[in-house]
Amino acid sequence: MPSPAITVLVSARDAERTVGLAMRSVLSALPADGRMIVRSDGSTDGTLAAVRAVADPRVRVLADDRWLGTAASGNVLLDQVETPLVSRMDADDISLPGRFRAQLGRISAGIDFSFTTGVQWWEGTARVRPQFPHPVSTATAPLLLLLTNPFMHPTMVARTGAVHALGGYRTVASEDFDLYLRAAAAGYQLERLRIPRLVYRRYAAQTTAQPDWWEARSADSRVEEVFGVVAWQALGFVPRWFAWRRDGFPLGEAPAGVLEDIERFRDLALRLAPDERRPLIERLHRMELRARGIEARA
Repeated sequence: MPSPAITVLVSARDAERTVGLAMRSVLSALPADGRMIVRSDGSTDGTLAAVRAVADPRVRVLADDRWLGTAASGNVLLDQVETPLVSRMDADDISLPGRFRAQLGRISAGIDFSFTTGVQWWEGTARVRPQFPHPVSTATAPLLLLLTNPFMHPTMVARTGAVHALGGYRTVASEDFDLYLRAAAAGYQLERLRIPRLVYRRYAAQTTAQPDWWEARSADSRVEEVFGVVAWQALGFVPRWFAWRRDGFPLGEAPAGVLEDIERFRDLALRLAPDERRPLIERLHRMELRARGIEARA
């Protein structure tokens, strides 16, 4: 049975150096009936020209190139999707061969949101670091979302109807994490495959490297509210570490009661199968050390 058709969305801002490679790497892995929609989000450099230089009939470039911001630009793109499946790609990353094959199979098997691991690469250097190569099952996804964001947005393949039903992206600093929390709260099936299918580029000018982004991430009260919903559903209580997690788990600055919450979480995690509980137990252990003022080893 052929896989449902998929559209890859790319929102690019001042990405003339990287967007061409990002697009070509996706197109080389995209099925023949796949589509790509690209939008320049208020770019002030040659991004639009670089996008139009990629000659492929599967690519559609939106004429509207006003600056809207990450979430709003993503929603404009989402509104143009006519295929059953939608995927995302960042304008500065690189897709690896075979990216879509396994994920499309998982969607056909009933998964709603499929992700893969990736490899981080520090631009201009030989430094690379793979994401932890463990899979994330549908059972552990809601639990891991309470500890970290285990999903790389530019590896996402999802059911278009599910993303629309959730209202698309909300205007918060971590709009992707917010989407995953809302998906988990709504009962959608999320998972991550083990094999890396993306090179995630790291460089000084990227949005997530800026101090104001780190200060703002997850700060919107709506994110904390849906975090609480997922926690109640998965744990039966709301851990007191939301703000501490948002701030990067500063050493020795955990709120009162966090150590007790970690222990309660650990007790629940130990009921899972060994492969499923391992990433949870490892995260909880590092959190416990930092809560006690002990620097955890990388």
